[in-house]
Amino acid sequence: MWTDLIPALGAGLTAVFITLASRVWVVPELRHWLGNDAQPPHGALPHAMLAAGAAVLAAALMPAQERLLMWVSVGVWSGLLACCALTDLRFRLLPDRLTLALGLAGLGLALAGHGPGLWSSLAGGAFGYGLPWLVGRLMRKSTGIANGAPTEPSAPAEPIGRGDLALLGAMGLWVGFSGLPLVLVGASLVMLPIAAWGMLRRGWTRTTALPFGPALCLAGVFVLPWILSEGSLP
Repeated sequence: MWTDLIPALGAGLTAVFITLASRVWVVPELRHWLGNDAQPPHGALPHAMLAAGAAVLAAALMPAQERLLMWVSVGVWSGLLACCALTDLRFRLLPDRLTLALGLAGLGLALAGHGPGLWSSLAGGAFGYGLPWLVGRLMRKSTGIANGAPTEPSAPAEPIGRGDLALLGAMGLWVGFSGLPLVLVGASLVMLPIAAWGMLRRGWTRTTALPFGPALCLAGVFVLPWILSEGSLP
């Protein structure tokens, strides 16, 4: 029994470590965009605990023979997503350091013969980046929002930011072509009541920029355990 718990606990500890280490690792990029006074995003502990819980759940759902091999991966997945959510909430930015690391880890997992399979992983990455990019292009034409990623929270935002595209592409490499729609649906369900509340109470309009990254990350940390339990990931 205890030997079965070790991989799950290891996944949780890895998630906590990755979350806390990543919030410091992104500081140089934050300072590039926001100025030299930028500090690591605060409030990391609750995000780290959520990441640990998701990683423990994911590891516990794996077949016993796979747990030792995969617990580090699910810890990295949960920890990086937690840091992405934290940074986007605090600064309205998704640093390339985080999304690139997430994507490379997912691609490495696929190349090693795990996850949804190499071709499904590549299709998920392409679908995750390409479809929202196309939607964003169409929305820019209809709303007139200028091209170019914002460099600070007060700057005009695109309908779908470059960081969100990179995050979705990276997540697609992990969950594959069939798993990514679950992430998108889950994130949309999270954002729907938030957007409705903002329109009713805060006067938000359809051009109001909202951070979509935290919703994607929250959906992602819970979609992966579900996929594991369904056997989509070995």
